[in-house]
Amino acid sequence: MSGPFGASTKDRSHYVFFALLGLMIGGVVSLASLAGAGIEGRGAGPDVLLFGVGVIVITPVFYGVIGFIAGIIMAALYNVVASIVGGIEIELNRMMDHRAE
Repeated sequence: MSGPFGASTKDRSHYVFFALLGLMIGGVVSLASLAGAGIEGRGAGPDVLLFGVGVIVITPVFYGVIGFIAGIIMAALYNVVASIVGGIEIELNRMMDHRAE
């Protein structure tokens, strides 16, 4: 099934994978900003907390969009290269079911 802009399941999985990656990276950056504020001795003020929340919200969206776009570009590049060199050929053999006899 194709979604908006012809996005397939593969494209959506790229988005979800990179969004999860962004969530992990955003969490690490948020923790690092809190740790840095604690080391400086100024505590977790509103600016540090807003930065931490902002990173956790913005990073997954940013990574998801970039991953989605990268997946579409890679699929288009593969289609161009495959049309030139022939792509991937898979040969399947149908196995006989001898139990039916």
